[in-house]
Amino acid sequence: MPASKLKLVISCGGSRDYPPSWSVSTEVMRLCGVGEFAVGLDLMAGCLGTLGAIDLVQSWLSSHGGGYAAVISAERWSQTVDFADTSAMSLWAYGDGAGALVLGLGTPEPAKLTFVGAEFCNASEYNDHVVIPYGGTRAPQPEPGVSAYTRKVSDRPRSEISEAYRAGYSHSFERLTKRLNLKPTHLICNQITPNVLEMIAAALGLEGRITITGDRTGHLGGPDIIVGMDAFLSSGSHDWTILIGASAPYVFGTGIMIAGQ
Repeated sequence: MPASKLKLVISCGGSRDYPPSWSVSTEVMRLCGVGEFAVGLDLMAGCLGTLGAIDLVQSWLSSHGGGYAAVISAERWSQTVDFADTSAMSLWAYGDGAGALVLGLGTPEPAKLTFVGAEFCNASEYNDHVVIPYGGTRAPQPEPGVSAYTRKVSDRPRSEISEAYRAGYSHSFERLTKRLNLKPTHLICNQITPNVLEMIAAALGLEGRITITGDRTGHLGGPDIIVGMDAFLSSGSHDWTILIGASAPYVFGTGIMIAGQ
């Protein structure tokens, strides 16, 4: 499919206090030859960005007569992790990576996955749980001897954070399944820590039915669910109704995709 057919390009992923003065999405459009009547949007929603972008594309194409859109998620995390700090071992699995999707509405080509819908649940009180504080309007420069890429994690108890994740995924899942009246049979999730994956799968009744990619790629953030979709499609699985789970500490989302139709 030529890039000139795209009507919308969304760049999504990392959240910073102060957005850059240039647009990542329109730079991708320039490099790839996207037509002059397309629009580029930058969606900064952390690891939730990809799922939020897919949901946004569905509504945007519906109100613009259908067509094609692209969702691009690219992250660089490794420079934010201090591998000498043993207290931050839970962050060591963060890696660098990217993924992209082309979505269509009212288009003739058969889809590998069909997006049905998504629901979200916010936990805005945890907005500062994981943050890169420097380089923005509030802290333009780091203190002497501190890297501008240093990531800080709050001292909230792990049990409290775990319960917030369990509740966030469960609440969005309940709203989603009630609205769509569908029961997912498989989980693709942006989380990669084994204990967290097991907790989420158990809370959603999908124990043992999950695509795991973190052992191969680490935690990429927004690209994780794209990597997960690709791994699922390559696995030969006979599951049909796929639950897509994504989150940042301050917001949780679940969406449903139908495979093989």
